[in-house]
Amino acid sequence: MEAAPFWRNQCRSHSERNRRLQDRPSRASRAADRIRHDQAKPGHRLDRPSGRVSLLIPKARSAATTSRRSTFLRHDEDPTMSEPQREPYLLRREPYYCPVGNEIDVFEAAHAVRMPVMLKGPTGCGKSRFVAHMAWRLGKPLITVACHEDMTASDLVGRFLIDRDGTRWQDGPLTLAARLGALCYLDEVVEARQDTTVVIHPLTDHRRVLPLDKKGEVVEAHPDFQLVISYNPGYQSLTKDLKTSTRQRFGGMVFGYPPAAIEAEIVRHESGVSLVLAERLVQMAERSRNLKGHGLDEGISTRLLVYAGQLITQGVSPLEACRMALVRPLTDDPDMLDTLDAALTTLFGSPP
Repeated sequence: MEAAPFWRNQCRSHSERNRRLQDRPSRASRAADRIRHDQAKPGHRLDRPSGRVSLLIPKARSAATTSRRSTFLRHDEDPTMSEPQREPYLLRREPYYCPVGNEIDVFEAAHAVRMPVMLKGPTGCGKSRFVAHMAWRLGKPLITVACHEDMTASDLVGRFLIDRDGTRWQDGPLTLAARLGALCYLDEVVEARQDTTVVIHPLTDHRRVLPLDKKGEVVEAHPDFQLVISYNPGYQSLTKDLKTSTRQRFGGMVFGYPPAAIEAEIVRHESGVSLVLAERLVQMAERSRNLKGHGLDEGISTRLLVYAGQLITQGVSPLEACRMALVRPLTDDPDMLDTLDAALTTLFGSPP
């Protein structure tokens, strides 16, 4: 096939250019469009071919577009604030908790002024159970976070996710609690890195806000929101400790193992064993706690006593149940194991 002459291609390009120039609106028509556009009401747009003004229906804003402009979202403007979303975090049954002192009244007073609370105490002494009981008692949702050294700030506040519909924002547990007005419980908070826990600072002072830098949003905490943290001061180190600026944003409550009579009642209620057997379990726990710092990092906790009682109610002999639930988890040192086994034989060598 013979190629078209060069001059014919040039004519075609010139004719197409002239046709496009004719289709473009003149300078006068563009000025008239701007005048009509300025006279249009907000929320309307100009239909250029007809010169009419029509209603502008905004399209759904993408996550990337939304992130360019920072917004300050109050809790009463938040569309996520609904009872169906609070429902999964409400406790349906009362968690059993036997008070030792006036800790319930003190916590209720702290909640009344929305003071952040820090719980300190040995492992298995009832800190988490106390928080659950108070959430049920106050009728508030409870969102619990088990802190660890690999946890990042995004794990707490949220991140963008990609799904089949595109990009969407997923709130983290701290953001969700701030929106819903829940009790946010950060368990073993010293396990998290200090650069991660610093994100709670705006929520724990007079501001009570949570900036979402990646989303360009500032969430104002719900009036019912309260932050509770806990840790075990027994095995913390210089590398795993709270910053002074974090500590002084909380009120502190110190927990310990209950007195023998109350602890025996707790073990009896939780495991179903007799009170006499529960008292013997508590005696074993007290002997192990006297060895703290003398071969043991921690003594037998109330939680382990409940485990032993539950094994006994399942038909396991008291001696074997105590070896499994009380002694073997504590240490791997052979001499210390022999010492604890001898104490078990003294208490449970004969039927209770």
